[in-house]
Amino acid sequence: CSHNGNITMEERAYNICVGFGPDSLDALACILGHELIHYYFDHIGSNISFTRLSNEKSDSTYKLYGKTQEYDADLKGNLLAAMAGYNSLNIYDLVLERIYTGYWPEGNKDENYPTLHERIEGAKKKKEEAADLYLAFKLANNLLIVKEYDRALSFYEYIALSYGTAEI
Repeated sequence: CSHNGNITMEERAYNICVGFGPDSLDALACILGHELIHYYFDHIGSNISFTRLSNEKSDSTYKLYGKTQEYDADLKGNLLAAMAGYNSLNIYDLVLERIYTGYWPEGNKDENYPTLHERIEGAKKKKEEAADLYLAFKLANNLLIVKEYDRALSFYEYIALSYGTAEI
């Protein structure tokens, strides 16, 4: 994702999504949600592509990008995709695995970017957090249906505090 909000997807990443068959749109939503979070939160270096990461050594811009922003984008991007109606929570770790093996078949060697193992472990923790926030989102929506506006608002406020952006 670039700083102007453009998301460019390489054919390799698209083909990884297509490889999910009937779940291909869910896989695509995982990637797009993740990249949108980099844009929404103005993550430094968010214009770095998978290809650049897989072909170049660390540079000073990339070092600022780091693991923390990746984990943040994993949580919030996963939640964003789920709130849009995609099955991101159930396939995100598999999407990560296929992205890593598709871009770094011999393993990611960059110390500033999480390894596949670190990313999967981090994603498992973030997936639980995203699932809790998604449940709160669904509860809030159901409370709106039964006109329990004040109770719904408390759930939306809880999500907003955790999510940290106006898109919620």
